[in-house]
Amino acid sequence: MKFVLLLSGSIASGKSSVANELVRQYGFCSVGTGRYLAGLCEEKGLESTRLNLQNLGDDLDTKTAFQWPITVASHSIEQNPKIDKWLLDSVRKQQQVANFRDRFGAQVLHVHLYAPEDILKARYDSRLKSNAANLN
Repeated sequence: MKFVLLLSGSIASGKSSVANELVRQYGFCSVGTGRYLAGLCEEKGLESTRLNLQNLGDDLDTKTAFQWPITVASHSIEQNPKIDKWLLDSVRKQQQVANFRDRFGAQVLHVHLYAPEDILKARYDSRLKSNAANLN
């Protein structure tokens, strides 16, 4: 039986940190929509800014009726049938969660993470500085 844990929250709210610990301590297999969106930004020649990632996700929500996160996750889940504990680190809308529940039923748990806006901005800006430093 598959167990699917969905983490939601703003970009830089701590989803990746929580996800990394769940993978490390409890053996979850992680699927990240953030990586998917960043790849799409690159394909479109866009910078992977917080706003661009959110806008791209919103656009995909409209075009796919909120199905794109489950499409991204389902590909990994179907390719790895022996893995039972799955973690998706960034659902953003209730309809996305509902789509997972429609597909996987009671095996879905949704947890939403919160952080104040000033903390979110500082964390994201810190990431950008860190990434820029790593490129040099």
